[in-house]
This record gives sequence, structure tokens and C-alpha cells, in this order.
Amino acid sequence: METTEKNAARRRRAYWGILGAVAVLGAAVLFGLLSAFALRLREATRQERCEQNLQRIYRAFAEYADVNGAYPPAFTVDAEGRKLHSWRVLLLPYLDDEALFAQIRLDEPWDSDWNSQFHSQTPNVFKCASTPETFDDKTCRCAFSVVLSDGGEKGKKGKDGGNKESGEGEEGGEDGVETAFRADGTSVAPEDLRDGAANTILCVERKSPVCWMAPDAEPTAARVLEENGKPVRERVDFGCWHGRGANVLMFDGSTRFLSEKLDGGVLRLLLGIADSVPSSENGEASEDVETSENENGDAETSETETPSAESSDAAEN
Repeated sequence: METTEKNAARRRRAYWGILGAVAVLGAAVLFGLLSAFALRLREATRQERCEQNLQRIYRAFAEYADVNGAYPPAFTVDAEGRKLHSWRVLLLPYLDDEALFAQIRLDEPWDSDWNSQFHSQTPNVFKCASTPETFDDKTCRCAFSVVLSDGGEKGKKGKDGGNKESGEGEEGGEDGVETAFRADGTSVAPEDLRDGAANTILCVERKSPVCWMAPDAEPTAARVLEENGKPVRERVDFGCWHGRGANVLMFDGSTRFLSEKLDGGVLRLLLGIADSVPSSENGEASEDVETSENENGDAETSETETPSAESSDAAEN
């Protein structure tokens, strides 16, 4: 009788031990799932914030063009052609940051003794919340860049802003891509975007941050295309911390997340302002190229009419 009771007690202890282990294991799995969900939610929120920042940048570009008749150049230069300030500085009055803009001496280089004091005052609109803390340089927090044209200086342009002919060393010639930001610091106007605003990249997200005032921190089209051929984990100038790809801003104000599997030829067309499609006799592009992502997250292309875009107001960081 006593032996039977002891066996029953052992079975009860074993049962409760197994039940406790299952409960602990279940709690651990549930905690892991909840943690993963929380991380994904946080990252999705941060990515949305970057998209909102890009849309604010678009509105500033559009307002600048309305006032000045052309988009801001990638950088300003002095009388000797030396680079002074980044396009980001020029946008400050259109980003409701007139106070900071008024303090910067535009006739002095960005890294002069006076202007250097503003390097650590990166406006939130140029930041990415997902940038790791390992980038602890407070003067390098900017996560967005425009893309410079390849080749030489302005090149030979026609009235409509397109190249009259292609040639070695010319911007947008056979050896390079003509983007909306010329390598000599001159500007392009909205009418120069012959591929269509919805099919032309205005700004890209970069994985390694730079100083927001630096006029020499923009990658060239060749560099972006080179980076596009690498996994995101190996990229520096074109990529992001949100996932396997990069956010880009188009000239119509729309934002897109380009997969790291995006074909380089498609990206090249999106970077160029007048090379995607054949032009009609009146100089206007007859068709547009649009990217989309399939169910697997790979970028695809299709020929469509240029869609209209409505930008929603973006909240401050």
C-alpha cells in the first residue's frame, strides 16, 4: 500500500514537472514572438518616418523650384568654382528652419571656423532613426543624398535640357548617366525631367551617414549603380537599415522602397532625366517607366502612363 502511494506521488511530481517545463517553454516562445513583433513594429514606424521625411524634402524642392525657376543644385560654389554648401542648406528656408539658415554664412565654406559650429545641428528631416548608435559622430547624421551625374561638366545641352550629342567626358554621355544634379553645381529645371517626374529619382537613402552641410558627400550615378550590385549589408552610399533595399524619393513626391534585387538597368533609367524612353519630335517623352514590387519583393518594370501623386503632410520627427 505504501509503495503504491509513493509511486502515485512520484507520478504527480513528474506530471507537474513536465507541465511546468511546458509552461516555461511556452512563455519563452511567446515572449520571443512578442519581442520580434515589437521590433518589426518599431522598424516599420521608423521606415514610415523616413518616408515622411522624404516627402517633406520633396515639398521643399518643389517650393524652391516654384520660387527660383529651377531645383537647387547639389552644391553651391564660389567665384573660383570651389564647393561651398550642400543642397540641404539651401532648403532650410523651405523646411521652416529660417532661424538656422540665417546664422550660416553662405559666402564662407561649409567647414570654415564659423560654419563648423552648425555641423552637429542636423535637422531631423535629414536623419534616419534606424541608424545604429555605432555611428557616434554627432556631425555625421544625415541619411539622405542626391545623386550626381557621371562624366565631365555641364556637357552639350539642347534647349530642352537634353544632350545634343553624346561623347566621352560629357555629362550623360555614353560613359555616364545624366541625373538631375550636375557635377559642376548647376541646376536643372522641372521641364528638364523629360522622362517624367514619376520616373526620375530625386533623393536616395544612404546607409552610412554624412555631415548634412558637406557639399562633397553626394554619390555619383556610377557609385549608386555599383552599390546596387552588392548585398545591402555591404553597402555604404546607397541602402538603408530598414530592410533589404533602399528608400528613394521621386520627383513627383512619391516614395519607393527598391529591393536589393532591383536590376541595375532599371535603376539606371530611374536615375537619368532623359534616357528612359525615345523622345518625340517635340522633345517630350512618349512613355514612362515605372517600378513595382512583386509578391516576392523583387522589383519589376512596366510601361505605364505617368501617375499623379498626392503627397500627404508629414509629421515632424
